[in-house]
Amino acid sequence: DKPVAPSCKLPEQINVHLVSHTHDDVGWLKTVDEYYYGANNSIQHAGVQYILDSVMEALGKSQPDLTRRFIYVEQAFFSRWWREQTTEMQETVRKYLQNGQLEFINGGWCMNDEAATHYAAIIDQMTLGLTFISTEFGEAVRPRIGWHIDPFGHSSAMSSLLAMMGFDAFFFDRIDYADKAKRLNESQMEMIWRGTEELGTLSDIFTGVTYHGYNPPPGFCFDQSCHDAPIQDDRQLQNNNVNERVEAFVAAIHDQACHYRSGEIMMTMGSDFQYENAHLWFKNMDKLITYVREYVVAHGHNITLEYSTPTRYLDAVYAASQKQGLEYKVKTDDFFPYADNPWAYWSGYFTSRPALKRYVRINNNILQACHQLQVFDGSVDPTINCRGLWEAMSVSQHHDAVSGTSKQHVADDYAKRLSDGAEKAHLTMERILSNWTNAKNMQFCLLLNISVCPATERLDSFNEGFSVVAYNPSWAVRKTIIRLPLANKHPMAVVDHEGKHVVSQMMPVGFAKESTRGPRGNATVELLFSASLPGMAYTTFTVKPTEASNPDAAVWTEPREVPLTAATFSIGSSKGVQAVFSRETGHLVSVGSGSTHMSIDQQFLWYNSSDGVNKNSSQPSGAYIFRPNNTETFSVNTVDNRAAVKYLEGPVVSEVYQEFSDWVLQTVRIAVDEPTAVDFEYTIGPIPFRDGLGKEIISRFSSKIKTDGVVYTDTNGRQLLKRQRNFRPTWTLNLTEPDAANYYPVDTAIMVTDEAGDNGFAVLTDRAQGGASMADGSLELMVHRRILHDDYRGVGEPLNETGVFGDGLIITGVHRLIASSFDRMPLPVSHEAKALFSEPLVSITYPLPNGTQRSLLNKNIPQVNVLTLQHELNVTVDTFLLRLEHYVPASEGGSPVNVDLATFFPMLESVQYEELGLGANLRKSDEKRLKWKESSQFEGSHPKNTDEGMNITLNSMDIRTFRVSATRRH
Repeated sequence: DKPVAPSCKLPEQINVHLVSHTHDDVGWLKTVDEYYYGANNSIQHAGVQYILDSVMEALGKSQPDLTRRFIYVEQAFFSRWWREQTTEMQETVRKYLQNGQLEFINGGWCMNDEAATHYAAIIDQMTLGLTFISTEFGEAVRPRIGWHIDPFGHSSAMSSLLAMMGFDAFFFDRIDYADKAKRLNESQMEMIWRGTEELGTLSDIFTGVTYHGYNPPPGFCFDQSCHDAPIQDDRQLQNNNVNERVEAFVAAIHDQACHYRSGEIMMTMGSDFQYENAHLWFKNMDKLITYVREYVVAHGHNITLEYSTPTRYLDAVYAASQKQGLEYKVKTDDFFPYADNPWAYWSGYFTSRPALKRYVRINNNILQACHQLQVFDGSVDPTINCRGLWEAMSVSQHHDAVSGTSKQHVADDYAKRLSDGAEKAHLTMERILSNWTNAKNMQFCLLLNISVCPATERLDSFNEGFSVVAYNPSWAVRKTIIRLPLANKHPMAVVDHEGKHVVSQMMPVGFAKESTRGPRGNATVELLFSASLPGMAYTTFTVKPTEASNPDAAVWTEPREVPLTAATFSIGSSKGVQAVFSRETGHLVSVGSGSTHMSIDQQFLWYNSSDGVNKNSSQPSGAYIFRPNNTETFSVNTVDNRAAVKYLEGPVVSEVYQEFSDWVLQTVRIAVDEPTAVDFEYTIGPIPFRDGLGKEIISRFSSKIKTDGVVYTDTNGRQLLKRQRNFRPTWTLNLTEPDAANYYPVDTAIMVTDEAGDNGFAVLTDRAQGGASMADGSLELMVHRRILHDDYRGVGEPLNETGVFGDGLIITGVHRLIASSFDRMPLPVSHEAKALFSEPLVSITYPLPNGTQRSLLNKNIPQVNVLTLQHELNVTVDTFLLRLEHYVPASEGGSPVNVDLATFFPMLESVQYEELGLGANLRKSDEKRLKWKESSQFEGSHPKNTDEGMNITLNSMDIRTFRVSATRRH
């Protein structure tokens, strides 16, 4: 027996932590239900219920010196399995949790994506999982480890949120191949990640990159799905392989230990949907541990080997680091975009399945409104409530759901779950709002984006009229345009909740919406009026039939041709925003206010998706990967890149209609009383494919601003990060894919400014998209993709969505442009992004005899967002969760704010509160996080909160969570 020779200078002592785990996708190749039950195994053999059954049995067979341990992550699966168990099995599980054999890691409902998710939805899905754990099993088993071993890149907002939830560490796998190579070479696989600079050390979290992804060392997978040799230890057998297996494993230990400084290493013993027959794994690992222990004693190696967990590993690393005085480098950027080789940047999924991404965003809005109304109503229906949508939204945050990287039938299932949850949420809200307003037959309009609302299209609307109940789930006053489809152009007038006349406008529905909706609606006309909605309030309006001679009747407007004599034309007013267009090209020329304008061109282009026939690599573009054939972009209009245009001006909105091609249409809109923004509502699809070319569609905004290669993109909607074209802050970029390597996730905003910060513009999005700045002063957002090849990352089908009518998916969306030419610097990106994110919900009812308006907030407090207002997991009428957020960074003028909780909600009295961690599963006073020695200290400090009684302080970028108890005023 020859001792294994290490390839580097090893630590004096190596302690090996074997982590038994399964990675169970909450949908991917199969639906959530198919994965749980083990159905549809023709696609993939996987059954989560059998994994948990088998593991619990195997844990009970531990030997005294071989205490088997196992970790589990996805509470969407575990909670379902838990409900099905006998009392006896539940007690067994509690015993495993108490003695440390079973450990919950991460603890969310799923392992969420980090690129296409909004931070509010991340918090919600983590809260659902974490509070399930604390409610069922107590705070003693609270997860301390973030575990994102499969998401495709990692965001600084995610790391910051985990720190604010009281987590001690964040472990993951997928970082850029070149970044990982450098970290391995320099033994920098572990670091301190400061996710939010303004929070300073409050957002610091110990972060580690796993060595073998989330798989075992090569040759040591003992799952029934693997083909590696088991430990064959009968000495009478000719093929006894103990020595061979042990020496190979010790070599794997030495190899990994070369790259981690503390002497502690973690080996992930498991992979996707493994441990369905846990006996195979544990029997072979029992043997492996036993024989390695014998081997290292015989050969004088200072190696220990045991079943462990990420938490036990972390505590060991912390103890070793304290003892050795180890310092860890501080990282302040993020891990996007991820590439697993020089030709494969995973930046396509930032945009993949754009309709699903939008649907997730819409349902987040519905969920928040449902939670808010349920809290203030004070009654809880056990069958019709918000819980179904909360679970569906949490599932949709999974890293193969909102990311757009599942099979088509699975994406359909995600949408179906959201639809089912939203239906119950709407019934909940209809019941509550009907009680408050005395409304009859209330119906929410769910398809207003394509001018469909049966309640306003019915013929009796023109005899009796109808009332509109608009609910604003945002904390702030929202000025919005309410657009309602009507069957014909019969004159109508609008009055508000006080009976006062509201200026309104009527116009034809338009070709874009007609072609998108198909036979789902018959409206020919839209009625528009402007509404100013108080924060967290419902407001009623009444629409009445009238005579054309009535001066209060809606003004009829329709599109008209641009005069041939005009080189340019504009919409907007001299006192507000203006957008100027070229008559010849039909493109935007400039935006501004008064005499101050910024030159901006906007157009649609497409990249040709690589089909893998390439001299450098056979890698095609696909659901995950964006890989164009070259850097050239092509016009959506094959003739001359011009857009046919018409325009319309009215008392509520002015619009320009651009037809770039028969499959790319756009309406550019300015509201009359809008001081800061121009909306670009695009309709794209079906993307043509008969030419055999995959197409990735972008909207590009180009200006003359000198930006020196810098662009800013948001991180999960939380804050803006600086990006430098063709550059990475902590390692050298090998620029093999110039476009894909410069694409970043954009959840809510992308911005360019000049070096001095005096001029700039931002584009806000209504869903997650990929974005880049490929030239100074330019922004582009990828809005749609239709690709004819799979990218060989597991999905096994091309991203070719055929849509409702089978000929290709049509999407509609909005980009909102704000610019310094409106005399606003720094740009109010955070505020405007929140406005686009929290859209009012519109419902229709028979005419109300009396108008009403009711706000759940005492007053709007500038810079403060009510991020969460909801019942806890175990609903009680008089307690609820409240999250308050200071959303304005200091760079945008953020300053400390005081909030009086006693008077914050006018409908509540006898208010008491207890502060919790961000995940709502830990008292803030009980939070004790590990403190590490950092190579660079934080300069400055985040201000401390100075609470006095019911008056609490919010500093810039704070999110504070409270359990509030109160009684309702009657």
